[in-house]
Amino acid sequence: MGISHQVKVFVFRVLGSQVDFLLVRKWPIVEHSFGPVRGTIKIEECPKEAVLREVREETGLIQPAHLIDLNHVSSLVFGDEALCEWEFGYQVSSLSLAKEIEPRGEVVDSLWAGFDRAFDCLEMPEDRSALVRLKMTLEAG
Repeated sequence: MGISHQVKVFVFRVLGSQVDFLLVRKWPIVEHSFGPVRGTIKIEECPKEAVLREVREETGLIQPAHLIDLNHVSSLVFGDEALCEWEFGYQVSSLSLAKEIEPRGEVVDSLWAGFDRAFDCLEMPEDRSALVRLKMTLEAG
């Protein structure tokens, strides 16, 4: 059985008491709905390094104000292949708030959404669960 490891990253910003989450859509659009930033962890990387690289590559954002390890790995099995996704939250720094997101690479569109809208946009139950975990972590302070 083959196992691949990926990161799943919910980029978010805090504006006063409002928290918005960045959702991205990859190419081809017919195969991808809006979701978190995600990508493969390279052999030489730890998950946190993969988070920083993937967010930079897909959005142009360089340095988080806070990087939150949600301490959860979701596992999916497809036949004889397994996928492990390491979940993170990435708070945009105040300097980045003024900067527009620059979709890059496979990303063709992005949107900022409050929790309810972001939750409704997510199709995969595992993504919805990760978003809820991040929201609860943020509320716990």
